[in-house]
Amino acid sequence: MECSLNCMITGVKGSPGYLVTSDGVLIGKRGRPLKMCTNNGGYLGTGVARDGSSSRVMLHRVVAEAFIPNPEDKETVNHKNGIKTDNAVSNLEWMTCSENNLHSYRTLGRQSAKIWLGKFGAEHNRSRAVSSISKETGERINYGSCSEAARMTGGAVGNIHRAAVKGFPIYSYGFYWEFVNG
Repeated sequence: MECSLNCMITGVKGSPGYLVTSDGVLIGKRGRPLKMCTNNGGYLGTGVARDGSSSRVMLHRVVAEAFIPNPEDKETVNHKNGIKTDNAVSNLEWMTCSENNLHSYRTLGRQSAKIWLGKFGAEHNRSRAVSSISKETGERINYGSCSEAARMTGGAVGNIHRAAVKGFPIYSYGFYWEFVNG
């Protein structure tokens, strides 16, 4: 068995005959460490006999359930250093999903996914001023964005935007639409 000098060993909850160490090693019924596989998320796991049937378990969760009290009944096990294969008790803690996400941004420096920046990056998400030109009178009214124009005219943002992109002679809600300065 692989275990450091300060390592503890205990049984696995719901899986009689299996042991887990505080260093993050799962030991099978024959007394040997089980082979671990990495899932698509980067976490180590393996199959075990659990409650009378075969089941897949994640190593970090087994270690946390065995060694870390969870009095607030939090649902997520967090890797403090962000290394998903480091399953020692000293690197694990119980958190809510929200706390876990905040930890990834604040402590580990995770960046927002590019998808949140829009199709063409940060510049794509800025509001574009739009003008309506009355089809009947030719009166021009400027709005800070398509959303503002939709609120003021009772139109749909998508229709106003589409009309502004296509330009004259497309009109929507009795107005021609165009983007201001571009």
